[in-house]
Amino acid sequence: MGWFGSKKTPEETPGPAEPAGEPRRKIGKYEILEKIASGGFGTVYKAWDPLIRRAVALKTCELPDAGMRARVFREAQLAGGLQHPNITTVYEFGVDGIVPFLAQELLSGEDLDKRLSRQPPLAVEEKIRILMAVASALECAHAAGIIHRDVKPANIRILDNGVVKIMDFGIAKSLDSNSGITKDGMAIGSTSYMSPEQIVGDPVDFRTDLFSLGIVAYEMVVGRKPFSHEKLFLLLEQIVKSEPVPVLMAAPATPTRLAEVVDRAIRKKPEERFESAAQFRAELASVLEELAGEKAASPETPVRPTGPILVVDDDARVREGVRALLGAEGYLVEDAGDGAEAISKMRRGDVCLVLLDLAMPGMDGWQFLERHAAERGRERAPVVLLSGLPFIRDASGVADFIRKPIEPARLLDCVRRFCGEPEQSAAAAG
Repeated sequence: MGWFGSKKTPEETPGPAEPAGEPRRKIGKYEILEKIASGGFGTVYKAWDPLIRRAVALKTCELPDAGMRARVFREAQLAGGLQHPNITTVYEFGVDGIVPFLAQELLSGEDLDKRLSRQPPLAVEEKIRILMAVASALECAHAAGIIHRDVKPANIRILDNGVVKIMDFGIAKSLDSNSGITKDGMAIGSTSYMSPEQIVGDPVDFRTDLFSLGIVAYEMVVGRKPFSHEKLFLLLEQIVKSEPVPVLMAAPATPTRLAEVVDRAIRKKPEERFESAAQFRAELASVLEELAGEKAASPETPVRPTGPILVVDDDARVREGVRALLGAEGYLVEDAGDGAEAISKMRRGDVCLVLLDLAMPGMDGWQFLERHAAERGRERAPVVLLSGLPFIRDASGVADFIRKPIEPARLLDCVRRFCGEPEQSAAAAG
């Protein structure tokens, strides 16, 4: 994997070998080797410290905006005072002419958001270890009176050796300081991971970081964020007002204790979340121990959900298309033209997953959900909506949503999450 997002070339060798070649541009004492990234804040370079003879990441702010420059200085002040194995080490803050810069540890590996976007998926134990490392880093920051306020996968780095680092304290806040980067009442942070109190402009404490880490945990465990909408206002409204789909409903294969931990972390009221990052980490550690005990006691392959996938749609083309796609992958598929037919089929046998259209003649999708919730005497199958309509997150009993026209890759990913690999594929792999 590359260094801080860049690719490592075959010519690179480990160790602090001094770069050779023509004289390079300098910022402060640091020789610029290459650009790593650039954005609204400025530029991050891979640079060389000729005195200590080591490579560093050099974050600069070359913009005239005073607020952005203050962010670099604030990050140096706050993160520079934290010493923890899961927090990126800050070496130095300086100003070159009028350009402020921050020299910090150069990190290998990749950001968590990139890791989550590629295959194979992380094992549940590895997900828990990553979350525990971030919680440990937040425990250190909170003990120093510092709130990160921007915990998200893009600010979590997994190094090549497996060590986890939390980055970017640029919008962090000291509980002991009345000064701030933001204007009065302005909510800052990365929208999808912001806490309700951040959004409405209420005072925040360390529990806002625990909510953000809970959102990260939900995304890691379920495979999607608990709140999402194309329109910013409606996304913010969801975070403040709407309850997320519980983890066990969104991803039934999740260990129960882990689901409970994640659900608690993203409760709306701060007082209903964990009391501290230390408590959050301890609960995750308990889940990890429980999983290790279960594996030692039952090493056999866990039982997958049984039964066919039921496609409920009045459009025969959709039913045939889904059947062809999933059938080619080895899944058993049945279909129904409306909700009443679907209820009848489900009463005759177990169903692994229901793929449900909303607008249908006869019993439509909404009526089906009501009937499905009222069914007694058998385990209710998870329901995934298939619709061109906007997803109404508060729909009871809905585990996920796929927008029409259906993307095959999205459908297959969803089916594998709820039903696992088909028996034919598993047998062939074995």
